Amino acid sequence: MLVSLQDIPKTPGKFLSFPKKLQDFLGFLPSHGQWSISLYGEPGCGKSSFAFKLADVLTSHGKVLYTTSEEDPKAGAMGLRAATMKVMGGSKIDILETNSPTVMWDQLSTKAYRFCIIDSINEFLDENENVIPAKTITQKRKNFPYVNFVFISQTRSDGKQAGGKNAAFRADLVIFCSHETKDKNSACIAKLEKYRYGSTSYQYMIHPAKKGNFS
Repeated sequence: MLVSLQDIPKTPGKFLSFPKKLQDFLGFLPSHGQWSISLYGEPGCGKSSFAFKLADVLTSHGKVLYTTSEEDPKAGAMGLRAATMKVMGGSKIDILETNSPTVMWDQLSTKAYRFCIIDSINEFLDENENVIPAKTITQKRKNFPYVNFVFISQTRSDGKQAGGKNAAFRADLVIFCSHETKDKNSACIAKLEKYRYGSTSYQYMIHPAKKGNFS
């Protein structure tokens, strides 16, 4: 596509609306066109909990496919997490348990979903039980322009995002989740590391501190 700079709109288009705290954190994600979020952090830092909260607010704008390769939906942990995060839009969130990307792509091909959350992108296997590179998954999203993606991954032993720079480079938002302690108070916090649509100055409290305030 080739377009003159003077023909590009000078004012923002329509954006997705969220509750205030998430709106402040996520900013103004376009309601048209495809975007993606890369969400990563160490185990137990609230990634999946934040993803559930995000899935819940996204249901105001369309149906969500939550693909999990790490948990059995019937085991109870996911239901407890949904209750903890006060998920209200469960009827518009479908849980797909699979480590086969083909199964997920087939589900998305039904065009029933506007959003897809992948937990996690590093757990997909091919027919020979080999781990599929994250790059292969992120590139495939181009075949589904009507779907917005949230890719969840863990950190490596060196503290960097699993899957390399590719996942972060191609994402419009990069969110790092961490478990932090301050004055004997602990909390799970989400921080913006990259934001194509605005500032990275905001953070979001996933699980509040057990004692007092945490800021």
